[in-house]
Order: sequence, then C-alpha cells, then structure tokens
Amino acid sequence: MEKEFINEFGKIYSKVIYLPKHYAVVVEWYGYTTRAQVELVGNFIQEWGKGHTFTVFVNDCTNIISVWEDSIEWFSRIWVQRMKGRGLKKFIHIAKSGSFGEQIGEQLYQILKEQMQFYSYKNRADAMYFVESSKTSLNN
Repeated sequence: MEKEFINEFGKIYSKVIYLPKHYAVVVEWYGYTTRAQVELVGNFIQEWGKGHTFTVFVNDCTNIISVWEDSIEWFSRIWVQRMKGRGLKKFIHIAKSGSFGEQIGEQLYQILKEQMQFYSYKNRADAMYFVESSKTSLNN
C-alpha cells in the first residue's frame, strides 16, 4: 500500500507506505505540516490498520520544515497509544542533524522512551537497513 496526501496547494505533504514483509508502516513528511494534516494521516493509518498488522512505525521527518509544536501531544499521547494497543512496538524516527525533524524526534523520544523501543537515525538508508535486517515479527 502507498498513499499520498496532498495539501490545498497541490503539494504532497505526506506519503504512507506499508512494508508487509517487515510489519512496518513508513510515513514520509514533506514541507510544513499542520496538526490537521498530522491527524488526517494518523487517522488514515488507524482506519487502514484495522485490517493490517504492523509492529514498526517509521517516522521520516527528513524533509519537514515545521516543528509540530501543536501536533506532538496528539501524536505521541493519543495516536501512538492507540497504535500500541494494536501491537506497535518499535518507533523509528529519521531526521537530519540540526533540523526541525530532529527537534520533533527529541520531543517524541522524551515522551515515548519508556513505552516502546525508540530508534533515531540521521538518514533513511540507515533506518531502512535496520528495518530490513531486524528480526521483525508480530512478537518483537
């Protein structure tokens, strides 16, 4: 599965990809994203996830230019908690050093570090290597 989300200016602000072999959902974020957009993508995954299993969530903020100041609470304390209830175990965050995406990752880490396995990478290649080489199953 692959789904793109397009803003009112015709620009892609997010892409969701499912990797069934690795029980992973990868979300790519682009440009400036609003809380409404973050919630729309999250709610799509939540609905879609009713018929699919995933234990790994990859949050790719490599190309984001906003800090999610108004989205962190909803995303981490509501959405991630719902997904944990459905089996989410690993959260992988990707962001460049010194970027808005890195700030998002630092905030998410502080909230989620005690709740699940949290991994942070500076580039997508390393993160995806981890996903593809990890023993990923419904139990770990």
